[in-house]
Amino acid sequence: MFIFLMYIPFLISIMLSSFFSPSESPEIPVQIIGLNDLHGQINTTTPLHGKPAGRAEYIASYINAYKQQFPHTLLVHTGDMIGGSPPISALFQDEPTIDFLNMLQFDVGTIGNHEFDEGVGELKRLIDGGFHPKTGMFPGSSFPYVCANALDANTNQPLFPPYAIKWIDGVPIAFIGIVTKETPFLTMQSDMSAVTFIDEATAVQTYVRELQQKGIHAIIVLAHLDGKTTNGATYGPLADLANKLDDDVDILFGGHNHSYMNGYVNGKLLVEAYSYGRAFANVQLTIDRRTKDITRKTAKIIPTYHDQLQPNSLTQLWLQSYQTKIAPLTEQVLGNSVHELTRDQNKDGEADLGALLATSQRQAMQADIAFVNLGTIRHNLPKGFITWENTFLIQPFENTLIKMDLTGREIQSALHEQWDDEMRILQVSGIRYTWGKNGVESITLENGEPLQDHTTYSVVVNSFLANGGDKFTIFKKGRNRVEGPTDQEALANFIRSNPSLENVQVNHIQKIQ
Repeated sequence: MFIFLMYIPFLISIMLSSFFSPSESPEIPVQIIGLNDLHGQINTTTPLHGKPAGRAEYIASYINAYKQQFPHTLLVHTGDMIGGSPPISALFQDEPTIDFLNMLQFDVGTIGNHEFDEGVGELKRLIDGGFHPKTGMFPGSSFPYVCANALDANTNQPLFPPYAIKWIDGVPIAFIGIVTKETPFLTMQSDMSAVTFIDEATAVQTYVRELQQKGIHAIIVLAHLDGKTTNGATYGPLADLANKLDDDVDILFGGHNHSYMNGYVNGKLLVEAYSYGRAFANVQLTIDRRTKDITRKTAKIIPTYHDQLQPNSLTQLWLQSYQTKIAPLTEQVLGNSVHELTRDQNKDGEADLGALLATSQRQAMQADIAFVNLGTIRHNLPKGFITWENTFLIQPFENTLIKMDLTGREIQSALHEQWDDEMRILQVSGIRYTWGKNGVESITLENGEPLQDHTTYSVVVNSFLANGGDKFTIFKKGRNRVEGPTDQEALANFIRSNPSLENVQVNHIQKIQ
């Protein structure tokens, strides 16, 4: 018996050698680096935990360093890589951001709601290549985009390939892409009738079964769908999705809410790495060569702090070439702010910067009342000199201002819609209101007079809200519509006429306990 036991290790090695060549291991280690919600922020620095992070030259240094350490590496993203971009990308139709992703040699990505901001045609041009009158010919993306739940409304077929298969050392890994089905309410494009967005879980499960029939069991979802990890608990729409999916789905990369996520739900690893390139998800996994399935997976969220690595010099030179082209416009000084104005909401739901934007839009359109959705405000206004670029960074979507007529009762209904589904406090000018656990309690004009139900008021909102964005349906009913400048132009003009920003009123909103 003892002699037989001595031979067991030898027998096992003989058995394994019949499956694998001498150079092959029974397990394959794989590294997957995930980025989300870049929003074209290739030349902006945004703090993460109080430290400078992001910018293309640092993102490139980090990703290149991690790729060099690991031979089997795949680079993926989960959408909103463009849209709401700074001038260096937006003024060139976001082609610089696509170029940057190509330079990093991404392997596969999915679509976010903001990829649809300029319509399906422009999105396909950026991916497949084509001509634009502003920029000329563009070669497009060097890697595939996948999305399983965005369908052509005419054919009922996916607009993009639903999945991509990548091979690592002879073993396939499949990536299924999805975007939030709420996209029609979350894009700057007013007409999304050409696209049907179906249930995310239904779409994923359909293609999981198709992949399983092909013998593929290492399946990863790239989801423009949000989640969050707090105190060890992972929750949100992506977590809900994870609970509905087949066991062959092992990892879900998330995005959309610009948050931190790193946890397990239903045996699946869920990750998300903030936004604006301030961090990336570093997933380490192991695949069994025989079963072709993922057997282990762990992750870290890696900040791209500027004090940890030197910037990539080639990326710096590339950025500077674009910066030189736009400098005559972006570096124009419009005014000088004594204080920093931020998009951070106070306990009542009001932001200093939100009040400024609402005031600028109300003045631009000579309206009684202005409403601004907080999601359109993407950067703070720093203390000191205010440049044209600052105003663009704050409102990069370039929404057109729309003045319309609404009755007092309709305005009250619009304010109540702030609590439909989830709380979305609008920034206002021209009125003051109080709110509590039951919604709006009282509304007055700025002069103290009560808002009259049957009186008609002129109201200005951006084109996103005017078309029912963020599920504010009342604004779609506005009558006698008049188009004005963009929201960014209104802010720039307001600062030119009020260069010190001393006359902006706040305290429009009060929360009642």
